[in-house]
Amino acid sequence: MEQFFQINIGQIAQVIVVLVGFGVMFQQLRGDIKNQGVRLGKVETKLDQMQSILVSEARQDERIAAMDQRMLAQGTRIDSTATILNGRLEAINNIVSGHTAQLNNMRAKS
Repeated sequence: MEQFFQINIGQIAQVIVVLVGFGVMFQQLRGDIKNQGVRLGKVETKLDQMQSILVSEARQDERIAAMDQRMLAQGTRIDSTATILNGRLEAINNIVSGHTAQLNNMRAKS
């Protein structure tokens, strides 16, 4: 039983070395965690910048889509107007053709 309670200097040194090792390891982990926190902060800043860029691009895309819709609507109105004008020009052409034919018939009779 006496040997169980005997502590020699080698065992004390081993315990001290293990405790110092745990202390150094703990300090290293704290330093690594702080560095990771700084890096994470930089990543969050970059993500905020990317988010603002993506929001700007989405707004611009919506503006372009709205402009495209307005241009398509304007094109439809132009096509409609062109169809109306074409019909009216054909009617005028028919009237002129009819009058020309009447004039030619009058010349032929005289």
